[in-house]
Amino acid sequence: MGKTGWTGGDNRKERRERKEGGEEEGNDGHKRHRRDIRKRRGEERKREEKEERRSKRRENGEGNDGHKRHKKHKKKTERQEKIRREEWTGWTGWTGEAGEAGGDICKE
Repeated sequence: MGKTGWTGGDNRKERRERKEGGEEEGNDGHKRHRRDIRKRRGEERKREEKEERRSKRRENGEGNDGHKRHKKHKKKTERQEKIRREEWTGWTGWTGEAGEAGGDICKE
């Protein structure tokens, strides 16, 4: 088999045989190493950004407003849930209990 490129031909066959034989490629460790470094950099960057946001809040006198933000979000989601429930009963008109044949909608 002739070579069609620097990876083509016999090289490819040899590589496949090495893989099947359980031998690892030479640069696998390097790839893993680089991936780990990228992951670590990302985590460090996120941590720094988070710390930056916290310090800005502290400067503005807000301090740790996590609790307040949590309450606000909870209130918002509860409101959305209520709307969703009302819409559900609204468009079906269902008023009966689960397991009943039809509730008010089917009474004649």
